[in-house]
Amino acid sequence: MTGPAVEVEHHDHAVAWVWLNRPDSRNALVPDLVAELTDAVRRVGDDPRTRVLVLAGRGSAFSAGGDLTSLRAMADETYHRNLLDSQVLSRLFQSLDECPCPVVARVQGPALGGGTGLAACADVVVASESARFGCTEVRVGIIPAVIAPYLLDKLGPSAARRHLISGERLTAAQARAAGLVHEVVAPERLDPAVAAVVAELLAGDGAAQRAIKRLLPLLRSAPSRDAAVALATQESARVRVSEPARRGIDAALDRLSQRRRDSDRRKE
Repeated sequence: MTGPAVEVEHHDHAVAWVWLNRPDSRNALVPDLVAELTDAVRRVGDDPRTRVLVLAGRGSAFSAGGDLTSLRAMADETYHRNLLDSQVLSRLFQSLDECPCPVVARVQGPALGGGTGLAACADVVVASESARFGCTEVRVGIIPAVIAPYLLDKLGPSAARRHLISGERLTAAQARAAGLVHEVVAPERLDPAVAAVVAELLAGDGAAQRAIKRLLPLLRSAPSRDAAVALATQESARVRVSEPARRGIDAALDRLSQRRRDSDRRKE
């Protein structure tokens, strides 16, 4: 298929839809798609005008994960060559996980292997009832090592162990029960459901959301609980005295005053 492997659509700059654009290959994570997606996520996330990034796949699949033909070719390469390839893939997942703005995954169909990893890196996952998930790498003799850190974060150690080792496929409902998916809707309700999630995110303060996104990985990597508590306390104080916080609180107080005035007038 010709054309870019990844397409970005901006909706008034506030919302960026990042589309995996290889439907003929079920949006498999081949080198050109991985490189373009990593670049797109970084560009979109670093743009202060972007409030929400929506990750979606064209065609029937969200992403089928690794391409078996490419993986077979890599099996004949050296360890060093495979290490470089794994590092490139790892940078994709890290860039998505650490994207400064909220990330919503729109999953309309199969999200297998690395596709499940992409979903695990999103802040909110909205899935169609026809979506399927699974760390299927072990079924073909490889391991889902690159996505394992994100599955551990999203599912917790117990559930992650089961799914990483078994390679079983999950329905959207099962993925929701496991903690990977947040909302499951009928196929025809997928886009309205995504739009509702985006609207909820846009109702929040963008600077505050980006501050939370910066804080969470720092809390995960803190050397102790006391260190995490201290870090969270410091960040709370830093954000409180920021200009966006002042503007947000002033606006909220203005709205509250207006509601009180309106209420008083109705009582007269």
